[in-house]
Amino acid sequence: MQQLAYGTRITIDARHLTLDGQEVEDRAAELAAAWPLGGGLRRHRIEDGGVTLAFLGSQGSLLLHAFPDEARLTVVAFTVGAVSAAAFVARVEELFELGVYDLRRSRYGHFFPREQALLERVLLGERFLAKARAAATVS
Repeated sequence: MQQLAYGTRITIDARHLTLDGQEVEDRAAELAAAWPLGGGLRRHRIEDGGVTLAFLGSQGSLLLHAFPDEARLTVVAFTVGAVSAAAFVARVEELFELGVYDLRRSRYGHFFPREQALLERVLLGERFLAKARAAATVS
């Protein structure tokens, strides 16, 4: 059984995204390189009327859910390490050219399963939650 990790989780739900899918993917890789993910990095991609990118490391994770038809982007970052939330949010704003977004920071515990089929279900669940938050937000 995997151990539950406690750390900082930052969630950004952005509206009015102007970047296309490839630009989001390119910039996501750049953001992942700057986030304290730790070793053992795994990368996953799910397409479902948009794209979910997951960068999973031993010390943190970075999920990006892009909904191009709705011009929305959700970024969920988690780390057990020390992190400057302000610097991270500023970097996300810069990379993805964000203007309007909702921001949440929390202390949180979680892990991602190693088994591929279960991991995909968890990522689809995270994507569903991001889409539900977007639907509940007035533009």
